[in-house]
Amino acid sequence: MEIRFQHVLLVLRAIICGLIFVTNPVLSAAESDGDTIQATDLDTEFFELGIIVGVISIDDFTSEPVFGIGAKFHATEDLFLQFSYGQAHASLSTYETSQGQLLVDSDRDYRYLDFLVGFNVMAGEVFPRTNKAYLSALYVVAGVGNTEFGGEESFTLVAGVGYKVGIDGGLVWSVEFKDHIYQSGLLRENETTHNIEISTGISFLF
Repeated sequence: MEIRFQHVLLVLRAIICGLIFVTNPVLSAAESDGDTIQATDLDTEFFELGIIVGVISIDDFTSEPVFGIGAKFHATEDLFLQFSYGQAHASLSTYETSQGQLLVDSDRDYRYLDFLVGFNVMAGEVFPRTNKAYLSALYVVAGVGNTEFGGEESFTLVAGVGYKVGIDGGLVWSVEFKDHIYQSGLLRENETTHNIEISTGISFLF
């Protein structure tokens, strides 16, 4: 578990460093050439609705594709509320392969519903073309939720970090890293599980 968690953090750090690098590069060059910069806007609309795809590492089990939907309400320029629903299906774990299946098929569906508060901690711009800027932001989220897995329904704490870019047509592309933390009794009594999710999504501003 510790090795897997460290590997995920290293991948996340590399992704974030790359995204931050891409956020800043061409501004000074565009200004020095006298180009007119036209920026998309992430802050003129209040609601977002979109789809989510990614991978979730279910603690004590396997890493599986996760699919879901998400919605955001932008309360201020930097503060927003986020609702997320996701679902995955757990394959046989290493323990089950050697010791026998613990869960029936209907209990292998992993579902979560999260209510999070988010805050933009670093705003920037991406310049795929020198005469047009796309607003971007690095943000953090934290909150609570509910997780269903293995016949259990668990109160869940959620924390994470994300990066978003506003693109043409009122669309927003985002990448998120989240940890879903809850108590489970599937393998050990009152075990604290960390279920790491890395996902990307496209949402529509309205």
